[in-house]
Amino acid sequence: MMKQETRHKIKGFLEGFIQGLIEEHKQPITKPTHGISGRASKKGNFKPFHEALLPEGILRINRFERSFSTKLGTTFEEVARLIAQDYHAEAKRGYVVRGNVSTEAIRIIENIINTIGSGRVKKDFPDLINEVL
Repeated sequence: MMKQETRHKIKGFLEGFIQGLIEEHKQPITKPTHGISGRASKKGNFKPFHEALLPEGILRINRFERSFSTKLGTTFEEVARLIAQDYHAEAKRGYVVRGNVSTEAIRIIENIINTIGSGRVKKDFPDLINEVL
């Protein structure tokens, strides 16, 4: 069971994440931000066909959704770190582990993944780890 303090940390982190995204995209809808003006964009920000067909509000929603989806991936790593702190002396994000894995262990891991995907998992997580080791 997760500690209540860890739940609060995760909740605070996620609330801050959402609030930051909202602030980043908060601006009144006035004129199109890019417009069809023949300008060029090195980053590919101008979308003349989209801008000609869709209202600015829809384009902003699309930009928000793309930004949200892209940045959401980093939240999983931080939430995992917060949880890991309860069980380990040290927990880092983006830590690279190098080593060798036997072909037998890879075969077992792939089998477990396929079993999980089909919904046929009958073992607890520690048992699955022991199976691989």
